Amino acid sequence: MNKRERIKTIFLYVVFIGYIVFLIKLLFLSRMSLLELFNSQRTIHRSINLIPFYSIKEYVLGGSATIRRFAFSNVVGNIIIFIPLGTYLSLFKKDKRVKANLLFICFVSLSVEIAQGLLGIGTSDVDDIILNGLGG
Repeated sequence: MNKRERIKTIFLYVVFIGYIVFLIKLLFLSRMSLLELFNSQRTIHRSINLIPFYSIKEYVLGGSATIRRFAFSNVVGNIIIFIPLGTYLSLFKKDKRVKANLLFICFVSLSVEIAQGLLGIGTSDVDDIILNGLGG
């Protein structure tokens, strides 16, 4: 590996690490501080949706413009935030099969949703896993 390829590889890894830090901040710390994460009272009000396409349907059928704006940002945001993970998987992995990458992305998304549910952060939603998998 020559110097230019090594610099390119290091750059890709640095950007990937930055992306992972951004994901952690967005998915776990955007609604609360790190100190609030360990507050036991936070887990009393959990929200979990296990019905596929339920929240997407609610967003689409929602009457107010505020709900539609939130729905659009939620649906599109859940797709967009996992696009880089799919890109990096194809760059870093030798196994470039779509099924293997999709399974990995869905596993990561499922792990995030389980952690959010257990920690009481935001809403755990099966639709997020579907949308994240679509983005990846």
